[in-house]
Amino acid sequence: MDKINPEINKFVIGDTSKFISQESKFMIKPLAIFVIVIALLVGSVYFGFGQINSIKTKLTESKKNQKLLATKVSILQNVTKVIPIDLTSIDFALPEKGIAIYGMSQVKSQAGALGLIISNLRTGSVIQEKDGVSKATISFDVEGNEQAIYDYLGLFSKLLPLMKVDKVSISKLDGVVKASTTISVFSGELPKRIPSITSPVTDLTNDELLTLKEISTFSPPQFVIPAPFSDIAKEDPFN
Repeated sequence: MDKINPEINKFVIGDTSKFISQESKFMIKPLAIFVIVIALLVGSVYFGFGQINSIKTKLTESKKNQKLLATKVSILQNVTKVIPIDLTSIDFALPEKGIAIYGMSQVKSQAGALGLIISNLRTGSVIQEKDGVSKATISFDVEGNEQAIYDYLGLFSKLLPLMKVDKVSISKLDGVVKASTTISVFSGELPKRIPSITSPVTDLTNDELLTLKEISTFSPPQFVIPAPFSDIAKEDPFN
């Protein structure tokens, strides 16, 4: 039996290990590239599915908002059917500004219509109430026929802006009746925040409709519109 030369055996083993080591180096690089490609592919697929789900969610929400807006537009376009009353006078019910002017206009115009005389007309400071409502006080003396004065005082519960009679002191002197009166005129703030465009429009309750209908029968303030200037040319004083 022939003996194996140790040196030859050492050379063969060493050469084989070197070959395996070089082959491993050649295999590691493609394997690493393959792993990276797979990882990128999996990440892309995961990201893509996430984007698709996000788009589907947004699309569903958009369709829901579109349907809601269509309903809202339909209601607003048919507001006269939802609220079958004239809303012109509602603007004067609780005006944000000018309540003292509106109130004094009503005091004078209603008294003039009944042949009564107003004197000592004056206004007080505006007082903040709750829920954004404010009030201003107006004091005055009214003279004339006694029954006409009672009728006059009863009108304030049906005038705009919303007002009420706080105090009345009636006196008679030489057949002349005078009522020293104090009334409160109310105003309201406009909404500070506008509801979102997608917020639903809720129908008014029966009580709210009745309130609007009642207010629509109240008398708004009357203002005298000045006549326009004449177009007739003025004479030249210097000729």
